[in-house]
Amino acid sequence: MTILSVRGVGKAFRGYRSEWHRFARWFGLPINPVVESRVLNNISFDIKSGEAIGIVGQNGAGKSTLLKIITGTLQPTEGVCKVNGRIAAILELGMGFNPDLTGRENVRHAAGLMGHGVRKIDDAMAIIEEFADVGVHFDYPVRTYSTGMYVRVAFAIAIAWRPDILIVDEALSVGDILFQQKCMKKIQEYRSKGTSLIFVTHDFSTLTTICDQALLLSDGKVKRKGTCKEIIEEYFNDHSNELEINQKTDKNVILDEKKPVSCNLPRIHSKYISDISVVSNNGVLVEGDIGRIIIRCKGLSSFKDPHVGIRIQNRQGTICYETNTFCQKKYLRKCLRTDDYVRIDIKFNVNLPAGEYTLAVGIENIGSGKGVFEQIICPTAVLKTFQIIKNEKLNVWSGSTNLHAHFELK
Repeated sequence: MTILSVRGVGKAFRGYRSEWHRFARWFGLPINPVVESRVLNNISFDIKSGEAIGIVGQNGAGKSTLLKIITGTLQPTEGVCKVNGRIAAILELGMGFNPDLTGRENVRHAAGLMGHGVRKIDDAMAIIEEFADVGVHFDYPVRTYSTGMYVRVAFAIAIAWRPDILIVDEALSVGDILFQQKCMKKIQEYRSKGTSLIFVTHDFSTLTTICDQALLLSDGKVKRKGTCKEIIEEYFNDHSNELEINQKTDKNVILDEKKPVSCNLPRIHSKYISDISVVSNNGVLVEGDIGRIIIRCKGLSSFKDPHVGIRIQNRQGTICYETNTFCQKKYLRKCLRTDDYVRIDIKFNVNLPAGEYTLAVGIENIGSGKGVFEQIICPTAVLKTFQIIKNEKLNVWSGSTNLHAHFELK
């Protein structure tokens, strides 16, 4: 059964010379807007009962606007959005909450707006309070809440009664890991009972875990619909400087290492670094894969003994790995004798858990001992973020590093 049908939906925000012109336009008078900003164009897709679909795209691609149209808080400029059932949505953090009301009072207010009666709300209040788990703060004004507490109460309201469609827009990313796990468990429970899920996130590990398929939005249009892995690869192809994973590049074409590459780097780093890529042979980094870090450097021939270092950190800032060319006994000076450009290709086993990571890069001169340098050319700074996707084929493990332990029974 199709629970949601979106057909040819478009949205334009229009500005007029005066509110009278806007009012006249409502009645069909030929008043042209002064400015028109087109946000969505011809969006079409269907969701069946129990399906989970992810929506992926850069900031400004139109994701939140599309969700607001689906929930009915915005009307489309053209097209039709047909919903067969009840929607529960967590869109903007704390949207609809009155900061001067307590958590309990906001529950009554929000649930009432969702169409639930007083008795129904009273019956569910204990369940909502338990799921939110904010303790005595449930009876404090929500203006005293942290962002995590906002999400706890908002999500508890959304799932207190099983909806036909649950919409989550990035909200879970600010919650702590234990609450995220509790939410995921509840989402899977509702999905097994027929609830459909629309999930907007930049956390691609979670996306591949809970979604069946995904949409890639670009400039207000559906660029592609497919499996989560296909969409993630397309996303990185479109929105990164990673030339190595451009699947459209002819294999017989040799990339020009000297050609300037568009790379949003700090000024001091862009002077010496042309491009940075974090890739795998399959495009997207997956647990257990062989990954590659590719750094293209320039302008280092004037230095006596330049070296490049890397540092990988997780979301909590913990250093997962760091090293440099000096410690690896690789000397850029040998390459710089014949050319001012050098490419550093680092291959590594993706033994880290799924999640988001940062790559910091620094350049220093004249190394000695165990990695001490006389001069800093570029200070070590975070220049890249990347995602590692969960590999469901691997045996279950936890921790900071997969040791690929081999068990034998004798």
